[in-house]
Amino acid sequence: MTEQFEKFKPEDIFMMPKHVTDVLVNGITLPDAEVVYQDDDIVVQRLARLSDYIRGVGNVNLNIDFRCSTQEYPTELETLEFRYDLPSEDGEPIADLGFYMMNEGEYDLGHRYVSPEYRYSGGKASGIGSQLFARAELAFQELANRTQESVVIYIDLAQLSVLNWALKNGFEPEEESTELMKQILEHPEDFDLEDIVDKVDGVTKEQFIFRKDTRKRDRHTAERVLLSKTIQPEENSQALLE
Repeated sequence: MTEQFEKFKPEDIFMMPKHVTDVLVNGITLPDAEVVYQDDDIVVQRLARLSDYIRGVGNVNLNIDFRCSTQEYPTELETLEFRYDLPSEDGEPIADLGFYMMNEGEYDLGHRYVSPEYRYSGGKASGIGSQLFARAELAFQELANRTQESVVIYIDLAQLSVLNWALKNGFEPEEESTELMKQILEHPEDFDLEDIVDKVDGVTKEQFIFRKDTRKRDRHTAERVLLSKTIQPEENSQALLE
């Protein structure tokens, strides 16, 4: 596959390459896509490498990868990954999101990361994660338009900062999490917030939510909230398919 770069200014409309949605529609790998990683268990294909722009950072690369198992009985879900990195030789990572493919039309935003040095700007959240999510949404909107079926993205979280981020980006609590979310937002004095260092990669993750009587505190004992965002087909999308 020919490497793709699409340069644009911040005010331009960002277009998602059609073959990215092809993978979501067909649920199969692309035979001519670049393989960026492979071992005995998985293969990662580069679906697109685009040029994007982040205010305060400048020009960045947007890599879109498809991760799938090579095993007859897969041990992990197929994943569509969106990642920002700097356009340099070492490709310093800035942010990445991983959407696990669940049931048809359902995805789990199970991986979310923004490099610590890019999380804040001027004492406020940088918005980089929201911009990357907006790019990813274009692929899921196109999927909804082409299938004429709604697409649901779930996010299961245990951090106050991620909860606020999800609400800002249009997620709503599932029924079983509505009351807990209300308690967290309306009565924060009933909870403690603690940062947790991930034992796998050593990365500090902020503001995990714990009830005050919780003794053992790690990411497994934190309070969890399940939210979702539903993307409906656009009104004129059916006519475009005919």
